[in-house]
Order: sequence, then C-alpha cells, then structure tokens
Amino acid sequence: MTSRAPGAPTRHARPARGPARRALASVARHPALAAGAATTLSLLLLGLFGPLLCDLAGADPLRQDLYHPFGGLSLRHPLGTDAFGRDILTRLLFGARYSLIEVAASLTLSCGGGTLLGLAAAAIGGRFERLAMWFMDVLFAFPGIILALLTVSLLGPGLGNMLLAISLFSLPVYARLSRNLARGLRHAGFVEAAVSIGAGPARIMLHHVLPNIAGPILVQCTVSAGSIVLSAAALSFLGLGVQPPMPEWGAMMSDGRNYVGAHLLPSLFPGLAITGAALGFNMLGEGARARLGDDPD
Repeated sequence: MTSRAPGAPTRHARPARGPARRALASVARHPALAAGAATTLSLLLLGLFGPLLCDLAGADPLRQDLYHPFGGLSLRHPLGTDAFGRDILTRLLFGARYSLIEVAASLTLSCGGGTLLGLAAAAIGGRFERLAMWFMDVLFAFPGIILALLTVSLLGPGLGNMLLAISLFSLPVYARLSRNLARGLRHAGFVEAAVSIGAGPARIMLHHVLPNIAGPILVQCTVSAGSIVLSAAALSFLGLGVQPPMPEWGAMMSDGRNYVGAHLLPSLFPGLAITGAALGFNMLGEGARARLGDDPD
C-alpha cells in the first residue's frame, strides 16, 4: 500500500453518470443529433397517428369541394385547400405515412440485401467477391436518380416499382461498406477464436462480424434516409411513384405546379414537408456519425 503524504489532496472517485445525464451530455455535444432525432420522431408520430386523428375528426384527404378551390388559411382549413378543394393539412398528414413506408421499405431492401451480399463476398472471396463487387461498381457508376428513372420506366409506375428502383441504386453503398468492414475484421481475435472452435463462415459472419459492424451500417441508414425521401418525392412528382389521387408529398407538389404563379400554398407546404423530413434525417445521420466517432464516457 502507498501512504498519502500529509497535506496532499484526497482524490475522490468520479461518480458514475446515470443514463439521463449521459443523454443530456450527448445532446450538448451533438445538437445536430438532437435536432435530427426530434424531427424524425415528429415525422414518425405524424405518420402513425396523424391519419388516425383525421379519421376521428371525420376528415378525408380525398374529399373534394369544387365550390371552394384554392382556399386560403382558415380555421376550417389551416393550410388552405388545393385545386379540387381538398384540405392540404389532412393530405400532408396522410402523406407522412407514405414517406415512412418509402423510407422503411427502401432501407429494408437496400440495407438488408447489400449487407448480406457484402458479408457473403467477404466470406467466400475469390471469383465470387470480384464478380459481386464488379456488379456493384457498375450500379454505382450510374447516377442514382437516372438509374431509378430507368428502372421505373421499364417496370411501370407505382409505389412498389418505385421502392424497388430506389433500393437498387442504394444497394452498392451497403454492399461495399459491409464488405470492407468485414474484411477489416478478418484477422480479429474473436474471429480467429471462432474459427479455432470450428465455426463455419456463415456463423462467423452473422453471429460475430455483423454485430461488430452494425454501428456504421445503421449510421449509413440514417444518412441514406434523407436521399430516399428526396428521390421518392422526385419520382412521384414526375408521375412515376404514388399515383393520384393518393396524398403523397411529391404528387401533391406535382398537382400544384401549374398554379404556382397564382396559388402557392398547394405546392409550398408539401415542399416544406419534404425539406424538413430530408433535413431531419440528414442531421440525425451526421449527428450519429459524430457520436460514433467519439470516445465512450
């Protein structure tokens, strides 16, 4: 034992911070993460409960009032009405559900498929790895929106084909990321230990490698969500996504584009909703990326 010199200050152990204090400290260090999380949570709540509230209030996003087109802001119509007299606020609330479906389905297809392909390429190696990564490079060479336009033009317009097109141009991002991360862990101690006890390549990749690369992949998902919102809105604006009269934000902007000079509201509020959703996802992704790079407390 070491004796403390007389008069020397006593060192006290640093008290452990609780979950609430750690969360507040993380928010203070990364305000973009907090802002992005708040925006994303708001979009989630609107998508889940906004249509339910409208149903309880008896509001219908497809109900037309041809006697009152392009109505201004009022208590009955807080955001006005469109060219067919439909309430813009109600249609925005229902459109949030479509945006959530687009993001969730596209990320499931692209992240799930790309991650499995990247892990398989890293595990098998050889000719399969070279061929898979070559095909990903070919897809990656196309501009994303051009590849999506080509895919939807070949398959036809509709929500399902649009989601498939968006997932296709996002697939190489996750395939290359997961393959590079998995290759970096090839000689890690826990991988060599799993090999020494006879674990197969599939078990090593799914039970040992995947949990250790999940953080960067999830961060990439949040970053990609913003571009998915913009791509889906662009395709719907061009008439290749959700078809009228369903209230999707890009389709709502398309409906109001011919009246922008005289009536701005039918295009303004859907555009603001798209911008807010994309900005929220981007801030969430950038904040998560910065948080992931920090040293743990």
